[in-house]
Amino acid sequence: MYKGFNFTHDYKTLPRTFWSPYEPEESEAPEVVLFNNHLARLLDIDEKELENDAAFFSGNQLPESAVPIAQAYMGHQFGVLNMLGDGRNVLLGEHNTNGEKFDVVLKGSGATKFSRQGDGRAPIDSMLREYIISEYMANIGISTTRALAVVNTGEHLVRQTEVPSGILTRIASSHIRVGTFEYAARQSKDELKALADFAIERHYPYLSPLDEEKKYLMFFDAVVRKQAELIAEWQAVGFVHGVMNTDNITISGETIDYGPCAFIDVYNPDTYYSLIDTEGRYRYKNQPPIGQWDLSKLGEALCPLFNSSQDEAVKQAQEVLDKYPLYYNRKYITLMGNKLGILDMDYEDQYDVQMIDELLGFMFKYEADYTRTFRDLYLTHYDKLPMFNDSDFINWFEKYQARKKAHKASKNEINTVANAANPSFIPRNHLVQKSLDLAVSGNYGELKQLLKAVSKPFNDKLGGKYLDAPGEDDMDPNFKTYCGT
Repeated sequence: MYKGFNFTHDYKTLPRTFWSPYEPEESEAPEVVLFNNHLARLLDIDEKELENDAAFFSGNQLPESAVPIAQAYMGHQFGVLNMLGDGRNVLLGEHNTNGEKFDVVLKGSGATKFSRQGDGRAPIDSMLREYIISEYMANIGISTTRALAVVNTGEHLVRQTEVPSGILTRIASSHIRVGTFEYAARQSKDELKALADFAIERHYPYLSPLDEEKKYLMFFDAVVRKQAELIAEWQAVGFVHGVMNTDNITISGETIDYGPCAFIDVYNPDTYYSLIDTEGRYRYKNQPPIGQWDLSKLGEALCPLFNSSQDEAVKQAQEVLDKYPLYYNRKYITLMGNKLGILDMDYEDQYDVQMIDELLGFMFKYEADYTRTFRDLYLTHYDKLPMFNDSDFINWFEKYQARKKAHKASKNEINTVANAANPSFIPRNHLVQKSLDLAVSGNYGELKQLLKAVSKPFNDKLGGKYLDAPGEDDMDPNFKTYCGT
């Protein structure tokens, strides 16, 4: 055991086609610039011993208990299937604690067998962005991978400009993706079955005792539900992932690969930020249907395991996939109701659905800030709403108040749920970018202030300058984010 890490190597029990051995490249002068003490305590590892262990977090000196491998997978990238794999990630092993398993991965540790045009290293600002945003998501209760540490390697890369390179230590329930199954389906049925059994035992062990006629279909159904509910959570907080390729869709239902991600400021359903998404395929409003499209590729991959003719297997997969809108809408309408303090919002009730749609319509018309609008409604700061003097909005507001009073939840219950559904702030794009730019030049003060606020996203006092919607001087209509490769 190394400083509390209790590694096993379960993924290596899969057929050799799923992984390749790897040794991380040596970093010139690694330095730990961020360490997640809170996450370290949750993982029951030795935070005091690890927080300055640049040799471990860079991969320069790994203990014998860590056996790094790169995972193989495919992925539909912007709709086109490609052979991928871990081009700059290495799995050190699975950390076992309190009956749970967590992948420990170094991201940006060097080129692997699967590296493509990238060189296996990662710009430090991309690693810092993943740390910030994944911590925020975890603290508002959205399922996500998390960052344990970020290391400055002491080296530089050329991306848009010359920047320092960094390595992020990512903690995840696993890194099994829809793209992993797309890869397995193109190997052999035995290998596909081995991966499915492994994923079920890892994430849905209650399905393991079932006979094969039911097990794999129910596995597909469980993943469809998890992903539909996850994307509903993204929509409810205005999160734009940026690259919803099938290799970025996890079987566990965790948010993964925070590349060109960002949060909506002014509400516009057509919002997207990624520089590489030239057609806006993954814009905010497209995320729910794209999620279903991605899951259709999982269904196609699993069809050989459904113990039926090809036509019947396709029919069974489609029946499961057709549940996606139900899973999504049920979760989304519930979350939006919670944001409005209406705890019995019904996704099958057109009056409730229309109420949400009408509010979003006013927000779009008046270019309202997404997060602040819902927070101000919760805090009864109605005079701050840019549409409050609109007569049509006043009519909507009266219906909203009547609907809110009609359900039987107590005031305390409503306040508790509504507060938890309405973060005080988001990591504002212009402020995140400012903190990253300063960090690249070696000044981490602004970024650490932001991380302090991110740790308590429902605290209006701690949020400080992150509370307010950006002013015109802060808003860049051409703001774009980068994937880091």
